[in-house]
Amino acid sequence: MSGPRLSLEPRVAVDVRVLVAWARSVLDVPQGVGGEVPSIADVGDAVLGDLLPDWCDDWLVVERERLRELRIRVCEQLTAIGSFGQAIEAGMAAVRAEPLRESAHRS
Repeated sequence: MSGPRLSLEPRVAVDVRVLVAWARSVLDVPQGVGGEVPSIADVGDAVLGDLLPDWCDDWLVVERERLRELRIRVCEQLTAIGSFGQAIEAGMAAVRAEPLRESAHRS
């Protein structure tokens, strides 16, 4: 890409990056082996809301869906490894992000 670009300093915390990093660390915990599960408290409000809820750009459709699906997968993983309190929180975050999504309620 040529021309001027806008970028963030690497030290700036971006909620989506925080959520994705936390989710990956949870999904990497082996099932049935035990181990330390990264706390949902570490991501704070990043897990709660939808991505740019007041925007309606086309590219957001795919990104929102990716994050919604990620929340559900994390909930399922937390349930599988026996971290039920965090699984409930992750599941409720998935429901808050898309209240009509059946898979969010099911997880």
